[in-house]
Amino acid sequence: MQVVLRAITADEIGRIAEDEGKPIFRIVGEVKEKTEKKSIRFSTVETTVREKAKFRFISPQLKMVLKYLGWTTEENFAVDSPSDNLIVPEFSNMIWIESVDSIKASRKVVFSEHAITPILEVVDDPALHPIVFGKSLVSTQIPSRKPPKPS
Repeated sequence: MQVVLRAITADEIGRIAEDEGKPIFRIVGEVKEKTEKKSIRFSTVETTVREKAKFRFISPQLKMVLKYLGWTTEENFAVDSPSDNLIVPEFSNMIWIESVDSIKASRKVVFSEHAITPILEVVDDPALHPIVFGKSLVSTQIPSRKPPKPS
């Protein structure tokens, strides 16, 4: 019913007429299919980039990459319950805020699978490290400085 009311208020009467004869649940389903995007969580992006990257990074540095790419307005943001103006609208095909619980009104920053490649390109470009991170990242080829765990 909300779909019909929104269409009426948006002056889309012609669209309703095109769907005439269809049950309302089919119209609602078609609208949802057109608006829902496949999304992946921040932690999935982080894990995927980390597995493919030539350099080590931490979560706050991944957020710095998002700010460098111009996708976000801040480099230090909360993934859960983010601010409304965090995402730059031009990049809403790569990153967006999704409602995860309509009753509690909780929201999360989520990504398109296509976001992984541009993020990885920035992380793997050592010439960008001083600009993006303020320092060079450590290569994944260099062994960790942590002493081995005793057996």
